[in-house]
Amino acid sequence: METQNEMFAVNPASADVLNLNRSRIAELHLPASNPLSSQPLLTGILRELNDTDDNRWVCWIADTPVKSFLSADARRRGHHLLQVLARDASGTLPLALRALQGGRSHTVVMLAHTPLSRADYAQLEWAARKGQAECLLIYLDSAQ
Repeated sequence: METQNEMFAVNPASADVLNLNRSRIAELHLPASNPLSSQPLLTGILRELNDTDDNRWVCWIADTPVKSFLSADARRRGHHLLQVLARDASGTLPLALRALQGGRSHTVVMLAHTPLSRADYAQLEWAARKGQAECLLIYLDSAQ
């Protein structure tokens, strides 16, 4: 049986995947110091992502529940949002790869605490293309 890393391994010899453009990956950097200031922005983004003709859902992958980032009003209204929680921050990338590759979500939103490597981006791009999905990386930037 394949390990999780083998299932999502990208073979650079078969394609120049490290030079793939990031056409299916978008990034958003939010200040970690004040999550309340990002609530209106994140609420609006998730609402817009749900306003699509695609019948697939948005998938939130993080080590923190999405409700801690949304206003009370947004939580009451609800969104078509599949939430997958990792045990810790290191578990988000493998979950995002599975969600993207599976193609059951039109957009996978991944909360990241540290920058990803070029190889990680290549794997996300490959998985997004395979699942015909998009990926939104949200970085919580620590105060410097």
